[in-house]
Amino acid sequence: MTRWVSAKRSGPFLCRRKCAERSSALRRRRWIGALALLLACGVASAQRKQAGASQEFFVEGSGGGYDVLVSPTFVTVFYLPEPVTRAFGSNQKDFRIDVLRDTVVVRPVKNEPGLTANLGIQTKKLKINVVLKVASESEEALSQVIFTRSEAKAEIDKKVAEALEPLRAELVAREKNLDELIRARAQDEIAAAMLRDYELATVAGIARNDDNIVLRVPRAVRMGEDRYVYFTLQNRSGAAFVVHSASLLQDGKPIQARVAFNPRADGALGKVEPGQRGAGVLVVPAGQLRPGHTVEVVITDGKKNGLLSAAGLRIP
Repeated sequence: MTRWVSAKRSGPFLCRRKCAERSSALRRRRWIGALALLLACGVASAQRKQAGASQEFFVEGSGGGYDVLVSPTFVTVFYLPEPVTRAFGSNQKDFRIDVLRDTVVVRPVKNEPGLTANLGIQTKKLKINVVLKVASESEEALSQVIFTRSEAKAEIDKKVAEALEPLRAELVAREKNLDELIRARAQDEIAAAMLRDYELATVAGIARNDDNIVLRVPRAVRMGEDRYVYFTLQNRSGAAFVVHSASLLQDGKPIQARVAFNPRADGALGKVEPGQRGAGVLVVPAGQLRPGHTVEVVITDGKKNGLLSAAGLRIP
């Protein structure tokens, strides 16, 4: 029975399968051919884009001198801000020069890298001198050169600035609203944490070093599941004290804590001038501290052995 069914379907079924396979193979070949054509077009397009770039020169006053690389494989078109009255070259034998209203078209006659010539372009108000040089590689040559008056550029910049001004004002307003939103969100988070758990504890930690820098840790706050350790630095010396870092240790190991300090300093955490005070807060996220174990606040000034610490502190 099984053989009969197989024999029954073998003819048309096998034909259909072979036809489908041939059709699939044909589609694959067409798809590969199309892909190869697209890749070839892409490569050709990329080569066309590389073969000649564009450059804009801003002309000050009545003119100036410029250096331009050209290639015999394509023309270089010079665009002027007004009609050209005259264009002349020092080597018209090796360089072809044509004038079309406000453009000048230049092309070397022969491929001789390093070959140079002067091109003079005059308009009613401009006198421009261009040193033409045949490039060793066509990709280095320019396909178009645009001359723009500096006054026109300044006018364009002014119009762009005027057009962007409303967008800048809108951006400033959005940033202000964002700052207010962030501040309100932070206040809500603090209020929610205080409702969950809040405790203010006196720590009364103090330490000083030989440079008359006094570290005080007067209090700490438990708010929700986080801790905030407040400390101050008093500078009784005659030189500024640069705060390189402020950290928290427990059982001799560093605790992951963020720190804020005022006054701040460029390239350092903060800076306390002679006779002044600074203050900071160590923010300890939840789960960083072991209950019942004391902590140590450590201040460094970035110098060798420049360490100031207050140990044996108990925070809530």
